Amino acid sequence: MRRRRIILGAVLLAVPLSVALWNVAGAAGPKPLWSGFASDRTISKPIVGHDVKHDVSKPLRDIPPIAPGTGRQEAPENPMKHFQGAPGGKVDSAVQTPQQLAPMPALQQSFDTQINSCSCYPPDTNGDVGTTQYVQTVNLTFAVYSKTGSVLYGPAATNTIWSGFGGACQTANDGDPIAQWDPLAQRWVVSQFAFPNGTGSPPYDECVAVSQTSDATGSWYRYDFNISSTLMDDYPKMGVWPDAYYFTFNDFDHGGPFTGATVTALDRNAMINGQAAATVQFVLGTAFGGMLPSDLDGTATPPAGSPNYVVQFDDDGAGYPQDQLEVWQFHVDWTTPANSTFTSGGNIATAAFDSNQPNIPQKGSSVALESLTDRLMYRLAYRNFGDHEALVVNHTVNSNGAGLAGFRWYELRRTGGSWSIFQQSTYAPDTENRWMGSIAMDKKGDIASGFSFANSSTYASIGYAGRLASDPANQFTMESTFLAGNGAQTGSAARWGDYSNISVDPTDDCTFWYTSEYLQTTGQVNWRTRVGSFQYPSCNVAQQPPSIASFNPTSGSPGTAVTVNGSGFTGTSAVKFNGATAGYVVNSDTKITATVPSNATTGKIAVTNSLGTATSTQNFSVTKPQPPRIASFTPTSGHKGASVTITGSNFTGATAVRLGGTTAAFTVNSATKITAVVPNKFPGFYKWQVTTPVGTATSFSYFRVF
Repeated sequence: MRRRRIILGAVLLAVPLSVALWNVAGAAGPKPLWSGFASDRTISKPIVGHDVKHDVSKPLRDIPPIAPGTGRQEAPENPMKHFQGAPGGKVDSAVQTPQQLAPMPALQQSFDTQINSCSCYPPDTNGDVGTTQYVQTVNLTFAVYSKTGSVLYGPAATNTIWSGFGGACQTANDGDPIAQWDPLAQRWVVSQFAFPNGTGSPPYDECVAVSQTSDATGSWYRYDFNISSTLMDDYPKMGVWPDAYYFTFNDFDHGGPFTGATVTALDRNAMINGQAAATVQFVLGTAFGGMLPSDLDGTATPPAGSPNYVVQFDDDGAGYPQDQLEVWQFHVDWTTPANSTFTSGGNIATAAFDSNQPNIPQKGSSVALESLTDRLMYRLAYRNFGDHEALVVNHTVNSNGAGLAGFRWYELRRTGGSWSIFQQSTYAPDTENRWMGSIAMDKKGDIASGFSFANSSTYASIGYAGRLASDPANQFTMESTFLAGNGAQTGSAARWGDYSNISVDPTDDCTFWYTSEYLQTTGQVNWRTRVGSFQYPSCNVAQQPPSIASFNPTSGSPGTAVTVNGSGFTGTSAVKFNGATAGYVVNSDTKITATVPSNATTGKIAVTNSLGTATSTQNFSVTKPQPPRIASFTPTSGHKGASVTITGSNFTGATAVRLGGTTAAFTVNSATKITAVVPNKFPGFYKWQVTTPVGTATSFSYFRVF
């Protein structure tokens, strides 16, 4: 079926949508789009492209936030497939038997975040945790928080990140946002789609930004990628992988009929360096949809050369041969992109399930909330444990054949051959409906999930549940209420969630952070969002006091990554540079990667766990960042559009390049080299300027424009 995301009230659009968005009073029912499509398994040849445009922003903290709710309202959301007939008649063979559940660990942090400022729903709640911050995205805003809930930036319209960028990413603020932490680069990645001419007319773009450092309030490398000129790229989902940022999309022909899926790889190495980024994508037939790319948790990378794994579920009720998981392997070749492949990694038969689940009843309203059972729920979380690789994922099912929603979860494992199901279960332990889940694993293999729950006697609320790696297989053993809802959603279109996200704190690889929506009071569409964290106590137990043997480098400016070597780093609770608290990642019991904080001064490095504090014998020398310097440029003359190489020093983090005061497009190739493009200037002689957060350099010589 295909539904439009709901906008309340009359909205004046800068560019009219080709298909009207629903308002609450005029909500129409869904129409089926899926019947008979399972046989179209076409896969295109690799389509090679590159970014439409890229640049680097000035620090976000210096960009005035665009007020939430201004500009054109968000674009539509399109569930892609719908099963015919009434539910029932199929037995779920993996429902967890009712049992006494222990409580989950208590929440360590729990704070309210963003509210509905777009008069639209659902919120598409998403967020992730970094070394010192939490970044949350919703429709149509984002915000940066400290780990205790203090607002560091926002809430602001998501296209604030692209202020001054130009084009669709600056002018459109269309939603379906994602915020991800890249654990290998220790960077933030934020994306949303952009339809400047409405959903019925191209271009169909994806806007992606990568932070220059671990600080989300700093500068960002900004990109605009054209995904298609004919297919609306709906429901984008991202996976961080060593060789690329992988995206999956559900495709709709000019915003109309469902046509299948697109999988896309973006050149991660280029993007974390602010360079022009290539793309490789495959367009798939209607048998494909609701796919997720694997997303790396922890710092243990997949085996060298591993493809990204892309997974979808199939229900035999939609014409597939069996209930199964399809595993696909996306191998991108950046040396020869046309040699990239998207191949089957096998179909894995699952325990029987029925995803023909009606919408969810709720207390206080006759409106049933959307169950969204036609796709996997974000994320497909990946870990490499050394002796095996693991994937965890979930989707909503009809657990009892009579319309009680539960979520089917899987742990897949691979030990060098093909993927197989290690354990699976449908979690529906009582009469509450549980849906809209997200699932992840900590470094010990413990599993946790966050989800929505409701029934006719319970307002829609947030729950969390899980299991330890040592617990009996195929069972969750713990559950608690994350936050109880106190109101009903009465908007007639019933949109709910679309997705939520649970992630794992990179500082200890143990603490789970979850974000989702809830309602505090009854109303048409007055959603709010919440963020909270918790940890299984057995995951992060210090075995011995820490000891520091060495660190490298021994000097650097704020933002420098420092490797601390020693022992007893398990359970680390703080790393400080001469008393200044630093962001850090515990790589192992013998290695920590810390980032020099902005307020650091020269002095000792200290590492603390529950058994003690270790202090380095040697000082770390904090150096002052140096302003840029231009030594030369070549050629010394040219016309508009000509490429110019500027050489010098301290170019890292450059935020602007200008010729005679006119902004030029540029790429920072290295700390000593920038490639710039001559902007539109009258013929004459002008000086080049390079600006970084530390200062501005002006060339000694003039460049001649002819």
